[in-house]
Amino acid sequence: MLDTFVKVPQHYEGVLCCEATGAQRDWTADEITFATAVSENIARFITEQVSMELERNQRAAERDQSRVEKMDALEQLTRGVAHDYNNMLSVIIGHSDILAISANNPDVVKESTANILHAAERGQTLSKRLMDFSNDTSASLAAINAVEVINHVSSLLVPLLESDITLKLEMPKEAWMKIDAGDLEDALMNLCINGIHAMQDSGGTLTLSLSVDAATRIRVQDTGAGIPAEIISKIYEPYFSTKGEEGTGLGLSQVYGLVRRSGGHIVVESMPAEGTTFTLTFPRVDGAGSSD
Repeated sequence: MLDTFVKVPQHYEGVLCCEATGAQRDWTADEITFATAVSENIARFITEQVSMELERNQRAAERDQSRVEKMDALEQLTRGVAHDYNNMLSVIIGHSDILAISANNPDVVKESTANILHAAERGQTLSKRLMDFSNDTSASLAAINAVEVINHVSSLLVPLLESDITLKLEMPKEAWMKIDAGDLEDALMNLCINGIHAMQDSGGTLTLSLSVDAATRIRVQDTGAGIPAEIISKIYEPYFSTKGEEGTGLGLSQVYGLVRRSGGHIVVESMPAEGTTFTLTFPRVDGAGSSD
């Protein structure tokens, strides 16, 4: 009996047993070489099959991981869209309520109608971006006067303010920056609505301020409950929310993304029972002037 081991990497897979027929004799060198070659070929075949199986499993795992990542991205996109549309609908509903009680005041009717139309147009723009999503269409960056955006945001916020919440604006006449105006409006609406929610029980003051020096800084400050120190490091994480089922956890992550895409940075300062201040710092557009 001639036995040769079938050895694959790191272990023996088995033994190839060769039995001669006829009278007992010694195995020749050629027969031993042949048996060894057969066992090596068997080992090579097994190794190749195992390797192919591992590759198939790896590819399947990668496909599964890719599918999970795509579903996560789709879920984040869906939540983000729902979050933005919810803000727009809040504006539309708020100004519709104003229209219902101000039918005899032409100025109020005109202003609320304009704000409803603007919110609807923002929804239309968002829908267009979704349709352009597969084409990787980027936001439209242009030099804008941030004061105009803040003034418009303040008019959208009016129907969302409780009677014990005051809105305060502190701005120069102009402050130029290069950013998508719609994205900036969405970011400020997110921050302001968060501030309003923080003051729902206690009332207070929501301050929107803008200053220009070497950079353009926008501050959104509330005098609400503040953010607990143990969670302040998590507030920009997608899906992290302190509002339970009412929150998507995407508002601040979207603000953070906008600021970073625009070459700026964001800082939050908060004290329990004193309030929270978000400071958004953006590069100032070269040559743009500002005056108090």
